[in-house]
Amino acid sequence: MARKPSRHVGTLGDLARHGHTLSLNCEGCRHWSRLDLPRLIAAHGENYLVRRVVDRAICTACGDRDAAVNCTVGWEGAPDFSYPKPIEP
Repeated sequence: MARKPSRHVGTLGDLARHGHTLSLNCEGCRHWSRLDLPRLIAAHGENYLVRRVVDRAICTACGDRDAAVNCTVGWEGAPDFSYPKPIEP
């Protein structure tokens, strides 16, 4: 099953110039990871689209390619995002 096209806009260089961070959240296993922007820029260039990063993402915890992946753009110094803990019965 193919993923829906991403609606993210902008480039890796845009994020870096504005001091933003990029995190991905796997909705399958709820794993969260902040991406290394300088490393991504070194590998793909400043003009690489953020939507391509999100569209090609593979969860490093569960390995799922088809789980819905949410992208979070933050800023340096912002607290890390985490899913709320599930309520135990």
